Amino acid sequence: MSKERFFKGTFLLTSAGLISRIMGFFYRIFLSHTIGAEGIGLYQLVVPLQHLVLAMTTFGIQTALSRLISSHTALGEKKEAQDCFRIGTFLALFLSGIAAWSIFTFSDFFAVQILKEPATESLIRLLALSFPFASVHLCVNSYYLGLKKASFPAATQILEQLVRIFPPACSGRSVYPAILLSPQ
Repeated sequence: MSKERFFKGTFLLTSAGLISRIMGFFYRIFLSHTIGAEGIGLYQLVVPLQHLVLAMTTFGIQTALSRLISSHTALGEKKEAQDCFRIGTFLALFLSGIAAWSIFTFSDFFAVQILKEPATESLIRLLALSFPFASVHLCVNSYYLGLKKASFPAATQILEQLVRIFPPACSGRSVYPAILLSPQ
């Protein structure tokens, strides 16, 4: 890979990450005003569970996919690169599906016994539904990073943040209060 392409990809991903973080910063302010301190506290309780499950279900699959796809592509083995993507995505989807089912089914256990906050149960259930989608998202990004096309992951990172921010911000409301206030 040429230095120019490397620096261009690095700059693109760094810029997208910075833009996404800035947008997230302002969204956090909006969110804190919308759902209040208690809602933010509940949200913050659930986030480490999300990070743990995603780390367990994608445990290196993203890195391995990028590396394998990159090496197969460099050797001109397009079919093998696609096979690696399919197998890696299937594995990540399988593991995240099991995790999603487990977390959803035993959400009361995680809320009461692990997080020690029964009010997080509905958030945990909602969160569980996102695991398979997040795993596929990570695998697709890995595929494009392996092809040395950093523009796709950079664009999806910004698009993801826009989808998260603008619908609630435009309506002046967030979906979180409805979730937080739903009966347990």
